[in-house]
Amino acid sequence: MDTSIYYGIYKSFYQTINYINQTLNPDIPLLVGGPTTGNDQWQYFLDTYKADTDPAKRLDFLSYHPYMFNGSRPNYGPLDYQNQYKGVRQYLDGLLAARGLSTGIPIIASEYGAYPVDSSNNRLMSTAADASIDYYFLDESNTYPIRFATRKDNEEGVEAFFNQFAIQPGKVTTQYNLMLMQSQMKTTRVAASSDSLDTHGFGVYGEASSDESGVSVMAWNYQSDRSIQNSYTTTINVNNLPAQFSGKNIRVQRYLIDATHSNNQFDASNSDLQQVEDTTLAPNSSFSETVSLGPNAMTQIILTSVSDSTGNTITDNLNDWSQLGTNGSHSDNWRFDASNGANFEGDTSRATRTSDSVETIVYNYTNISTFSARIYYFNGAASPIKFYISGDGRNWTPLSVSAASTAYITGNWTRSVFSPSTSFSSGTNYVKVEFSSDSNIWTPQLSQMTFTTG
Repeated sequence: MDTSIYYGIYKSFYQTINYINQTLNPDIPLLVGGPTTGNDQWQYFLDTYKADTDPAKRLDFLSYHPYMFNGSRPNYGPLDYQNQYKGVRQYLDGLLAARGLSTGIPIIASEYGAYPVDSSNNRLMSTAADASIDYYFLDESNTYPIRFATRKDNEEGVEAFFNQFAIQPGKVTTQYNLMLMQSQMKTTRVAASSDSLDTHGFGVYGEASSDESGVSVMAWNYQSDRSIQNSYTTTINVNNLPAQFSGKNIRVQRYLIDATHSNNQFDASNSDLQQVEDTTLAPNSSFSETVSLGPNAMTQIILTSVSDSTGNTITDNLNDWSQLGTNGSHSDNWRFDASNGANFEGDTSRATRTSDSVETIVYNYTNISTFSARIYYFNGAASPIKFYISGDGRNWTPLSVSAASTAYITGNWTRSVFSPSTSFSSGTNYVKVEFSSDSNIWTPQLSQMTFTTG
């Protein structure tokens, strides 16, 4: 479209917005801006806007699609795609100032993304590219990028949150997991630097944030799909932890997106954002961890201060699901049985299955040192009950237990209290209780779980 024709349309828009605002006087007036045209149309649009003699003309914001934008660095090369957004604020303010127009107005990057790529094998790359683009946008003041997030079946490369095609309907994508990571960053950005990022924007990026809830750090290794693919062994150092960490243990949770983690193209059944670490460290004013980042891999570390819980006892009386811990969970087919308390030593709430299926309950507490499970079962024999322990909630180790006490109660019900037969290593943060399938779904019944931490 010819720029003069386009500007005529734009003028009709600002005149319409002016009329609406004057007539309706809304509490929040409507705004209008532009041009949202090709990247080389800026100067033509602004020249025409400057020449417009209408005293009511307005340009409340600038908007554009920054695909292959090279205005701020006209001599950039194809390797510079991901970092081409550096200086866009300064560049556009320069165009405005040169025409005597107001600078500093909002800039809306109304559509952007790593485009195009082959969706069959480069989704991880496009996700890492978007993380890198976001990194550069963060330094552009009063600038608001909007990611183009709907990948059409016939339009390669613009990543979808959910895969709607092929054999993985409804599975989340690496792009979704990236945005979930970003949502887990804290409210205040803090300084971060990398010694493994080249001038073209390839290598390891770092972002850090903090607030009263803790510290969150992201690092990723952007390699694009170039022929040379570098992997990095990266040490993440966090210095001067906030005051709330003073004298407190440090809980470390790490998440990973790479070729084999949180990647629907590798394993659709585990496409959700995967936690690969959940440990607790002794108090310290700093934190350091070395991680491996393959090409286009992304990781996030969340640090949370936790009190020294040595000898702390936590009891769940199974009145509800509120005592499972931060990342505790349970399978679907459970209910709380409040009937016949006399058969259960006065206990009026026990967890029992609602179907003939294997059901689990997962508890999450930091540094579990031991536990006990009070269980009632009918006719003197319990259906198989299994226990597992884990440090990260993903990799489970079977645990042998023994009955510390067993007693016949009444009405053919027997109570046993199970505890680990042997001690288990430090760093155990999860315990899973598994009830096996049995057609008598009302037995066994879990009455109480007690944990000792520290």
